[in-house]
Amino acid sequence: MHEKLTLPPKCHGRCWRHEPHGRLYHWHHHDEPEFNLVVRGTARYLLGDRRYDLGPGCLVWLFPRQEHVLTELSDDFVCWISVIRPTPLRRAARGPTYSSLRAADPPGHFCKRLVAADMTLLTALCRDVATQQDPQRFNLGNLHLFLAAWEAFTRAPDLPDPQRLHPAVERAVALISADPETELTAVARRAGLSASRLSRLFHRQVGQTLVAWRVRVRLERFLGLRRKHPQRTLLALALTAGFGSYAQFHRTFRTAMGVGPGQWGHMETPTSSTLS
Repeated sequence: MHEKLTLPPKCHGRCWRHEPHGRLYHWHHHDEPEFNLVVRGTARYLLGDRRYDLGPGCLVWLFPRQEHVLTELSDDFVCWISVIRPTPLRRAARGPTYSSLRAADPPGHFCKRLVAADMTLLTALCRDVATQQDPQRFNLGNLHLFLAAWEAFTRAPDLPDPQRLHPAVERAVALISADPETELTAVARRAGLSASRLSRLFHRQVGQTLVAWRVRVRLERFLGLRRKHPQRTLLALALTAGFGSYAQFHRTFRTAMGVGPGQWGHMETPTSSTLS
């Protein structure tokens, strides 16, 4: 799903320290290149047919044509996120060193663990850029941050190649994400594996069962509907999202988010609702 990011006026991007606190994420891509710098905790990115396992010190790049979703976040997960419009980045990132950074979907793997000195430097730069109030200074600082992050990435040692998702798992993720009401036996048939084989493979590679992934997609659908239609009742939104009853929905929501659905609306911040 293409997502249009909301950026501050006159700014070519955004930089912020991200502490999810009960966030769910959906498959999406956006026009702006993005990097995530993990400060604490663990998480997992699913990106096309790739899977990146993240931990402290990891720097991961996301490019405009790449559908991605962040999942399996630990309770203490924190990262810096920065995005930038592609035009000013392409103007500044000249030469072969930056060729992949200018691309919309470059081949290869783009997750590494930084050396300690570069992690310290980039964390300080992120903090400085994120607190900059003047748009012109922010734009210059964020551009410098992107180039510095890329140079640190190129210096970092390569990690083992990330595990590639089995084509059937990738297909199942896409099918359920597009329509969580699809019967799981039909998902398995369209993915080309038996239901038992797909179930085992899916759990091993994604870290969730097929049923749990379908529940997650329904929750994502509810959260999106809630933002678009705040005047509608929670029951109506839950039923539209695919839950069979309000009791089932409420139980599932509290388990996943740590709070009830009525409380969640008061906790969400503008940043987390417009950028992820």
